[in-house]
Amino acid sequence: MGVGRGLAAVAAALLAVAGGPGAGAARASAEPAASSTGGRVRITDIPALGQNGFTGRGGAVAVGAEGGERRADFNDLTEGTGDYLSFTGPTGAVYGEPLGPVREAVSDPGAVAAKLNPNGRALVVLPEVYTRARCAPPEAPLTRNAVARASVAGHRVGAGTTRVRAGAAYLGLARVARGELKVRLVQVRRTSPGAAESRVEVTVSGALYDRKGKRLYKGPLMKLTAADVRVRC
Repeated sequence: MGVGRGLAAVAAALLAVAGGPGAGAARASAEPAASSTGGRVRITDIPALGQNGFTGRGGAVAVGAEGGERRADFNDLTEGTGDYLSFTGPTGAVYGEPLGPVREAVSDPGAVAAKLNPNGRALVVLPEVYTRARCAPPEAPLTRNAVARASVAGHRVGAGTTRVRAGAAYLGLARVARGELKVRLVQVRRTSPGAAESRVEVTVSGALYDRKGKRLYKGPLMKLTAADVRVRC
């Protein structure tokens, strides 16, 4: 079963339990019973290179302890996020059983692409991501996590640490001709008696050089968190 079809089946099941679209929808509490965020991006502030720091997110939805079912709106981005983060064909949903213990969150943000700078090409691309977190006592909390064909600066990367080179087009910074990047991709899956969470994290750091080979910067560059789902049991 593909990532998209898997989410469709789960979302259909959620709707069936919840009684149809919009049934029991409620405003999330300060500590949601279930939450799903399609993507969050954090850009490092580098004043010497004219790079402004930024933090934003998109495709976020949550439900409180009162329960209900809600779907994520991926057109609802925090201000400025569209300059750095995009989704193609995304879906996501959360469910909390009214007056019951079942909580579930799923996220399939489709193809997630994140830029280091609005002037550059997408530096980090995750063509397929799917996560799920579920609590249904007395069963143990469970998580699912899948990511396929991830790339940074056009180079395929897998779980763990990968080193890649990036050209100026991917970096989008006027004085920078190339970068030597360190990429760390982590598929987070955690469960405890009281909670479950799953997400994909891509952290990029490295050294940036000008056309003459002079190093202009070395350090953290950006972090993308995709398909972040969490439930409290």
